[in-house]
Amino acid sequence: MGIPLENLLKLVPSATRDQVKRASDRLNQPIREALRRATGLRLKQRIRGEEPPSGAGKLEVAVRIDLVAGLPAVLRPKELTEDEWLSALLSLHRDALEDLRSSAGTLSDLVPEILAQPGGPELVAGRQRHLALSGDLAEVLLREADRFDLPRWMLQVDQDVLGAYIFHRRAWSQCVFRRS
Repeated sequence: MGIPLENLLKLVPSATRDQVKRASDRLNQPIREALRRATGLRLKQRIRGEEPPSGAGKLEVAVRIDLVAGLPAVLRPKELTEDEWLSALLSLHRDALEDLRSSAGTLSDLVPEILAQPGGPELVAGRQRHLALSGDLAEVLLREADRFDLPRWMLQVDQDVLGAYIFHRRAWSQCVFRRS
């Protein structure tokens, strides 16, 4: 019996929500522009109280884009094997593991300078070996995380898992119709 994918959501680092929000804010306009160029579709948000600009023969629909935490319905019943679970869990913490590996190397390079300073040997007290061990542990854990590609595994389902397109009747009342 596998481990439900939903269990992994409970272990996502708390900073992830803020990272997703920042990425969404940063990429919103470039994605809208790419869609417009590729399809001619314009996703326009009307500012409350602002009069729509005049134009001939165009239909504009205000499109609100919301990010919602959780799994799409098609992925909720999916389960991971124990081996996949460990790799997926570690991959959630890839940034921290990469930081640990890098920091351990940086501090290892700094230890000789610390030891050359007054009070340095007492401060380090022979613990510099822990830096190499920490860096090695981070490297081993990163290799394990790389053994399983969670996003690729999730995208193997034969349905759209990246978005839900929900239209509310009220949204159509925000449409701006232009006549030629």
